[in-house]
Amino acid sequence: MELAFADGAATLKSVTYSPKSGALDKELMTFGGSWIAADCSVLVLASNPDDGPAVVRKIRVSDIDGASLSKNQVLHAELSGPMSDVTLLYLQNVTKTDYEYGVITAADTVVDRDEQGNVIRKYTSGSYAVLLHGEETSVFAGRRVFATPVVGINSLTGEFTDAVLMDSGKRLTAVSGGRLKLDNTVYRAAEDFEIYRRMDGEYSLISADEALRLGSATVELYGDAGVKSGGRVRIVIIR
Repeated sequence: MELAFADGAATLKSVTYSPKSGALDKELMTFGGSWIAADCSVLVLASNPDDGPAVVRKIRVSDIDGASLSKNQVLHAELSGPMSDVTLLYLQNVTKTDYEYGVITAADTVVDRDEQGNVIRKYTSGSYAVLLHGEETSVFAGRRVFATPVVGINSLTGEFTDAVLMDSGKRLTAVSGGRLKLDNTVYRAAEDFEIYRRMDGEYSLISADEALRLGSATVELYGDAGVKSGGRVRIVIIR
């Protein structure tokens, strides 16, 4: 594998692929029955344009979502040393660290009418208003229809991904150490997770302390993947 590094990104020059699959244990640091070396380099494919070299980013093993990796996700795994430890992983579609998550507040609707002014059909133009870090911005998603009011936007490519509703209808009772507790259930949260309160149809960004003081208010947790897939909470909506 040949790489060139610049501005925090690695440009992939060439690679001889050797895929691998199996269970990933981020506590024991094992993958597919092999130990992961302490200095293992983990690279994830960030973009792969037709008219240029692929660009990859270096991440940590802890950034990988899920408890297993398939051969579709592991483009290359390099094992070396006397113990045949995993010393290099080249991956794709394994993390949402390049995604910013926000709340969809409005969708631009197009209305087609006949000559008499009767509505023939209504559809979304593809333009959405999204709250990112408390600031409203406009995005164009084409024909994409989102499954939840929370959407992830790739900060490198502009691609969209659906958020996953992890839990709802419970009270937020604790926030500590990268975790949130809803009633008696604990969820792992991303470092940059945000909490929004919706009142009278409007969203406002609030702190964890403000959210806890709301007491009996019910919440919705939206993550980058389901709980069983190692998902982390990205957006909390309190109603």
